[in-house]
Amino acid sequence: MTFLSIGDLAQTFQTRRETATLTADLQRLTQEVASGRRSDLRSETTGDFGSLAAIESSLARISSFSRIAGESVVELDTAQAALGRIEADVQRVASALLLSQTASQPTAVDAAAREAGDVFESAIATLNTTVGGRSLFAGVATDGPALLPAEQILSDLETAVAGATTAADLRDAVFAWFGPGGGFETGAYVGSATAQAQRRISPEAQIDPLPRANDPAIAGVLSGAALAALVDRGALIGQPEERLAAVGFAGERLLSATPDFVGVRANLGVEQETLARAQQALVAEQGAFEIARADLISADPFTAASELEATRNQLETLYLLTSRLSQLS
Repeated sequence: MTFLSIGDLAQTFQTRRETATLTADLQRLTQEVASGRRSDLRSETTGDFGSLAAIESSLARISSFSRIAGESVVELDTAQAALGRIEADVQRVASALLLSQTASQPTAVDAAAREAGDVFESAIATLNTTVGGRSLFAGVATDGPALLPAEQILSDLETAVAGATTAADLRDAVFAWFGPGGGFETGAYVGSATAQAQRRISPEAQIDPLPRANDPAIAGVLSGAALAALVDRGALIGQPEERLAAVGFAGERLLSATPDFVGVRANLGVEQETLARAQQALVAEQGAFEIARADLISADPFTAASELEATRNQLETLYLLTSRLSQLS
C-alpha cells in the first residue's frame, strides 16, 4: 500500500490558508446576520447594479414627494381649521346681530356690535396664522403677515367712511372699501398679489395653493363684521335708529357672504382629499420598491445563521486538529 504525505512546512501553509478562508467566511456571515444585508452584492447581482440603482433612485424620488406631501398636510389642515374657526364665529355673530333687530334696544345693539368687533379682530389674527414661520394666507410673501393688525385696519376704515351720516351710506362705504380696488385690497392686505405655485405631491397629482386673505369670499365676511365693529367704535353715534339699521345690514352681509366662504373651505377639502389619496399611493409604491430592494440586497437570516454555525464548527475543528498535529513528531 502506498501512502502519500506532505511535509511539515506544506502542512503549515495549508492550515494557515484554510484558517484564513474560514475566518473570512466567519466575518462575512457574522456581518450578514448582524446587518441583514448581503456582503457581496457584486456576485449576487452578477456585476449588474442597474436594477439596484433604479430602485434607489425611485425610493429617493418617493421620499422627496412624501416630504412635500407631509408639509402640505400640515399647512392644509391648519388653514382648514383656521377658516373653520372664522366660519363658526361669523355664524354666531350674524345671529346675534339679527336678533338685536327684534329687541330694538340700544343695549342689545351695542352688545352685538361689540361681539362683531371681537370676531373681526379674531378673524384678522387667524388670517395671519403661520406654520413653521411661513404665512399661510399671504400668497408668495410667506415671510410676513397677510393683513395689517385689526386696530389699524379699523382706524383706516374709519377715516375712509368718515363722511357717512346714515346707515345706508355707512354700509355702502364699508362694502366699497372691502370691494375690488378698495382700501382693504390696496392697503390692509400686505401679502403678495401672486398666489403660491401648485405643489406636485406625486408623479400623478398636484394640489392648488392656499387662498389668500384678500380673496373676495374672505373679504365679504370681514366687511360684515367690520361694519358692526364701526358701530361699536362710535359710528352714527346719537342716531339709535341708524345704528340699529347698520347692525342689521352687517348681519345680512355676514349671512349672504357665508356660502362663498364655505365654498373656499370646500375647495380646501378637495385638496385635502387629493393629498390623502396621493400619500396612500406613495406609501404603497414605497413598500413595493423596498421589497424589491430587499430581494436584491437582503441576506436570508436562516441560511446565513446556519452557514455561520457550520463555519464556526469547521473553524473550531481546524483549531483542534492543528493542536493535535502540533503534538506529533
